[in-house]
Amino acid sequence: MLESPLNTPVFSVASLWELVIKRALGRPNFNVEPAVLRRALLDGGWQELTIEAHQALAVANLPPLHRVPIDRLLLAQASADGLLLITADPQLAAYPGPVRRMDTRK
Repeated sequence: MLESPLNTPVFSVASLWELVIKRALGRPNFNVEPAVLRRALLDGGWQELTIEAHQALAVANLPPLHRVPIDRLLLAQASADGLLLITADPQLAAYPGPVRRMDTRK
């Protein structure tokens, strides 16, 4: 799916925001530099998805299955903009709508 030339991969600014927050908290699993990751994604042909009001308002339409605000925003962005959200999070993948769980274990 990600490899298909018919699909343009998109990353949300919300994901970069989450990385910044977790790095600031000293989380050991989040040692990537958000600015470097952003540059690599853009250089790799990914498009950046900014946060817009209609996406933030779409959070109100989501059932309360997941409590993480940034994850809920990611799903609302996908729903509002006709995108597919790919996640490794089983709780987030339990939502109805444009979300698919991808197993990241090798």
